[in-house]
Amino acid sequence: MLMTQAAASSLETMMPGTSFQPVLDTDSNPSATRVIICSGKHYYTLLDHFTKVNATDVSLIRVEELSPFPRSQLKEVLAKYTKAEKIVWAQEEPENQGAWSYVQPRIDGVLRDLDLGSGRTIYAGRKSCATVAVAVGSWHKKEVEEIAALPLEV
Repeated sequence: MLMTQAAASSLETMMPGTSFQPVLDTDSNPSATRVIICSGKHYYTLLDHFTKVNATDVSLIRVEELSPFPRSQLKEVLAKYTKAEKIVWAQEEPENQGAWSYVQPRIDGVLRDLDLGSGRTIYAGRKSCATVAVAVGSWHKKEVEEIAALPLEV
């Protein structure tokens, strides 16, 4: 990610008077019917996929700080999405690994506070597994493509 231009920040975002943003509303499409919340490098995989398939009714939110969970910042961002029918947590890791078990009850609490949907976050990622990824490059690439499409299918 260090060499990825999309992950670079301008110097203006690091000048005096600025601060770390724990939640980033990356495209702010308030008319989105599906809001995808993710963290880390998976954002770039999803962004690339959604751009390729021209997913216009989707908005991506990046949670850049998991602990302490940025509840108030996420609540502020999600409040814009009054037309959201589905709120999805997407991660590259298997369901029993990664942040899912930690973030699910916290996102659900925010959704209940905002009365968005049923207050239940939908999971989109790999199924539970003993390993983080398969050991064959071509299988891994296929899995990454499949999990990038999952947030649009659930």
